[in-house]
Amino acid sequence: LSALCLRAFDGAGYPARMSVAKLLGGLVAYTQGTDHKRQGMMLSAPSSKTSKSIQDALGILVQGFLKGGVGSFLKGGSSSVSSEVRVGVSHAFVFCFKQLGQQWVEKNTAVVISQVIELVTSPKTGSTHTEIVCARNSVNFVLSTVLGQMLREKAQLTACKELVNSLLKSIKLSEQGTGDMSLELLQHWQVCALHQLGHL
Repeated sequence: LSALCLRAFDGAGYPARMSVAKLLGGLVAYTQGTDHKRQGMMLSAPSSKTSKSIQDALGILVQGFLKGGVGSFLKGGSSSVSSEVRVGVSHAFVFCFKQLGQQWVEKNTAVVISQVIELVTSPKTGSTHTEIVCARNSVNFVLSTVLGQMLREKAQLTACKELVNSLLKSIKLSEQGTGDMSLELLQHWQVCALHQLGHL
């Protein structure tokens, strides 16, 4: 179903993109076993056998952002993912976190940040400057919406500490050798982190 949602983002207009993003984000949130009746989904919580860890669940969105949907695999494994898909997945992240709720986000701020970092630091982020900038803008949108609008003041302070720690780690990687990450990608994450710190 997630693959179909990702494919539906390609060429979708704004209303369709928002509807698909809400569905995809809601399905990912649903795997965490939270109560969705108040959100209008009328779904019972999944059993422990079908529940996924939050890393696995958000990994579906991360992989969709980096690799695209079914179509991208059928085209011979092209690493290029359309900006429409990436914008749609960004909104799915936001819908997912909103459905999980403020308390959940405050408790799992480190997980939120670590998963979103991958969107701009993965080698699959893009091979052109335009693709990487699109990814960076998507990360800024998700973090600004979630950290900037959903967190209370004390939780925002915790988010700032997480961002600073992540920033320090990326600077060390830049100085010692980046491993699997390119220096350019690390710098784009550093821009994202500094942008968020400036707005929190």
